[in-house]
Amino acid sequence: MGTLQRPGNVEKITRLAQSAEIEFARSGMASAPIESIARRARVSRQFIYSRFGSKHRLYQYIWSRAEKSLFDALAVTKDRHVPPLQAITSFLEAMYDVPSSSPVLGTMMADQATHGTKIFRRDDEPQRRLRAIRSSLDELLRRGRREGVIARDWDRASFYFMAASLIIA
Repeated sequence: MGTLQRPGNVEKITRLAQSAEIEFARSGMASAPIESIARRARVSRQFIYSRFGSKHRLYQYIWSRAEKSLFDALAVTKDRHVPPLQAITSFLEAMYDVPSSSPVLGTMMADQATHGTKIFRRDDEPQRRLRAIRSSLDELLRRGRREGVIARDWDRASFYFMAASLIIA
């Protein structure tokens, strides 16, 4: 049995994840004190470092728990059987609904946007997923242009600007 699966550790990891979500949502990755996370979770700093190695890896763990629902919702961009406008509508709904239903995810997304996603290294899983979503969105926009339902001069930057305008409004 791995160290994370031991009965006492499962409870500690659950408390730690909940505490880290609160602190990261409140302060962002860079400013969240590991001492506050440990105190709130009722675990030692050593417990955190022995399980995750660093605050950065703890943040990645929390992000991976939260982001799965977002990336699952954005996967519609990969389905070539979904008409482009329907896929774009689903994409926009996911970009609004998922973060608004998860305050932690919304705050962590804002934290990453502020830091230009530098929180994750190039080889990290979230970066790989993000590249895949960008590639799928580019292909979706190309398909929409070919089918004549998306303006020829629209690119991903135009789409993101429009999406941000809709979500903020």
